[in-house]
Amino acid sequence: MDSNAQSSAVSVVICTRNRVSYLKRLLISLEKQDYQKNVQVVVVDNGSTDGTPEFLRRNNIEHVTMPGGIASARQAGVDHAKGEIICMTDDDCIVPGNWVSSIVESFAQHPEAVIIGGQVVNRGGAGVQRLKGRARMGINCAPEFVRDQTKADHFGNANLAIRADILREIGGYDPAFSMVMKRLT
Repeated sequence: MDSNAQSSAVSVVICTRNRVSYLKRLLISLEKQDYQKNVQVVVVDNGSTDGTPEFLRRNNIEHVTMPGGIASARQAGVDHAKGEIICMTDDDCIVPGNWVSSIVESFAQHPEAVIIGGQVVNRGGAGVQRLKGRARMGINCAPEFVRDQTKADHFGNANLAIRADILREIGGYDPAFSMVMKRLT
């Protein structure tokens, strides 16, 4: 992985806040990718006070500081991404070794696809946090994971890839959504 890739087909955007130990695990899993081309990694620090900024500087990891809501942080990452495909994952994730290559291959096999998402297995989460990834609304609006992406109503940002040009065309992330599932009143 190249945290300063000049010309990348793929950018990985990671938002973090006060979870440097989780972030380190994720970055190690990104270093083990089987994808052989440049991948730009951009970490967006959402106001950490736990040593995350120092870790990023010390390890020469491309990063942006954007305190505030998660949507603003994700958009800051998008604004710095240079890839044609923007992959999103969370700092507490560990991605499999074929994560990037599978995303690139899926877009190649489905040139009409704009967004691709996958399942996220949450070890230790409670409630709705157990289910992340691509899903559809089930009975009483309970999310249900779906294997067929064409049947998904929504995709979670912990395992999401989107064509950069389309994401920018629609205006990116709306900063009004500062938290997951926040209701606007």
